[in-house]
Amino acid sequence: RNPFVIEGPAIISFSGGRTSGMLLKLILDAHGGRLPEGVTAIFSNTGLEHEATLDFVGECSERWGVPITWLERDAGGEKGRKFRVVDHAT
Repeated sequence: RNPFVIEGPAIISFSGGRTSGMLLKLILDAHGGRLPEGVTAIFSNTGLEHEATLDFVGECSERWGVPITWLERDAGGEKGRKFRVVDHAT
C-alpha cells in the first residue's frame, strides 16, 4: 500500500518549505500527477514569509500543475470570516 494515496475530502497543508513540498509532490505522483477529487492543497500566508518562500509556492503550483489555495488572516473581515483567499501578487 502506498502511504501517499489518499481519498477526499482532505486538505494538504503546504508550508512553503522543502519538506512539505516533497510531501505534496509524492501525493501528486501517487495519483498520476493530479490531486484526487475532494483534496485541496492549502498554503497559509502569515505575511512573515521570506519572498523566496512565496516564489517557491508559486513555482510548485505552476511546475506541477496543481492549484494551491493561498489563505491569509483577515482581521477586518466580515463577522465570522477570519480568512480570505489571496495569491502571490496580493
